[in-house]
Amino acid sequence: VGNGTPGVTQNGEDAYIEGTLEADGNVRFDSNTTLGDSNSADTLTGNLLTTSITSGATTQTALSLATASLTTGEALDITSTFAPTAGGTQSAIDINLTNSPVTNANTLRVIDVGLTDAGTLTNTIYGLYVDVSTANASDTTYAATFLNGNVGIGDSTPSAPLEIGNGTDS
Repeated sequence: VGNGTPGVTQNGEDAYIEGTLEADGNVRFDSNTTLGDSNSADTLTGNLLTTSITSGATTQTALSLATASLTTGEALDITSTFAPTAGGTQSAIDINLTNSPVTNANTLRVIDVGLTDAGTLTNTIYGLYVDVSTANASDTTYAATFLNGNVGIGDSTPSAPLEIGNGTDS
């Protein structure tokens, strides 16, 4: 622990950690955090953040991101470049959930988007904005693919593959 230099201690204000950081409690980063040496071509391999709930708690948030008073920018920005050498499928976000209630049936939402515009100006609001434009004329692009299950537009309980409004099946 110390001013970014091994072996230099300053009451825990600055830290140099070589190896694995394990904490039994909260870890807080109050400033920009660099993984690897920012002056070299170091790369991070493996998982940047892995979290598991292993306590006896049954209701808990595994990862929380909160921002306040942003005037521009994003709360979360994921930018990736994939350069596969052997093909395959790459995903910027991969969500896999297993729902196995034992006693009571539940509702599982893989992605739950809620937005409230508390302003008084005439804003443009998108609940979901998808742009899959490509510069490669040979690409096959899909804005969305819904496999299995029903889709409701203006209907929260669709009973057909595509249901628009209140009961208009297509």
